[in-house]
Amino acid sequence: MPLLTIAIPTYNRAARLDAQLAWLKRAISGHEIDCEVILSDNRSRDETMEVFHRWAPQLPNVHVNQNARNIGALGNIHYCLNAARGDFVWVVGDDDEVRPDALAYVVNSLRAQPDLHGLMLNFSVSGRATFERVFEIDEDQVVDGKEFVESLITERPTRYFSLAFMTAQIYRAKLARIATNSWPSGTWNYDYQLYVTAYCALGGKIKVAHELWCNYNTEYSCYFVDPRAAMQVIADPAEVMVHLVQAGYSRSACAKFARKMVRRFRTRNFLRRAMDTPSRVPGTLMRYASNCVLVHIVKPENFHML
Repeated sequence: MPLLTIAIPTYNRAARLDAQLAWLKRAISGHEIDCEVILSDNRSRDETMEVFHRWAPQLPNVHVNQNARNIGALGNIHYCLNAARGDFVWVVGDDDEVRPDALAYVVNSLRAQPDLHGLMLNFSVSGRATFERVFEIDEDQVVDGKEFVESLITERPTRYFSLAFMTAQIYRAKLARIATNSWPSGTWNYDYQLYVTAYCALGGKIKVAHELWCNYNTEYSCYFVDPRAAMQVIADPAEVMVHLVQAGYSRSACAKFARKMVRRFRTRNFLRRAMDTPSRVPGTLMRYASNCVLVHIVKPENFHML
């Protein structure tokens, strides 16, 4: 069984995919025995499969998948998490910038501390939103996963997206499968990745990296280019908080975070999104309100580490 599964889900981005697989070929050199590779296409209409078949022979333990239909970006990620055979799984975006030595850092970290529940890479944000670094720490830290997640959503709620940036997350694969199967319908929620990250961190140690290992370019984010997604994501985090309470997170922390999200309805961005997609406003408001109620009354389920 490999130590690490590196999965790249993609859809209609052949040129960017080609560049990312060139990165992977260089990065994986010397670590082939530790890794397997999953390449998963969401029924692209461009040359994606040609790119897959050109690079696949050059990668170790590779599995190429093409979904029978487009199951959505989160559905494709769900497939990758469940198909992984490694002890850990790292799902890398087809267009995210990753340092050439990031894979070596990940493998060495997991080898050195095999009891980790996960690893969070520090990253920068560029494009329509910018951050120089998401985690402002002076050195690598091994922390209690639950305490760290709760501190982010209560003390630094503007940085909660650090839990949702897919390429910065390495999960223990067994926990990722439990997480996805515990909320299978969550793949329509744009903050589903936040849920998976928090679920995997619950009850164990995670390592948070000090150095910047990747960059999230928001220029192409669906939140900025798709008005429907921009409206939906206003209500999505509150629903995630309901499920985190059920998983075992603090009700007070999750409820506090959900309440703070009301500020999204007071901004110019909300008004602009409302004008772009007026038919979605009532549903968004109702979803947010109903999940704010639920997060205060939902009965937590016992969390069992299987």
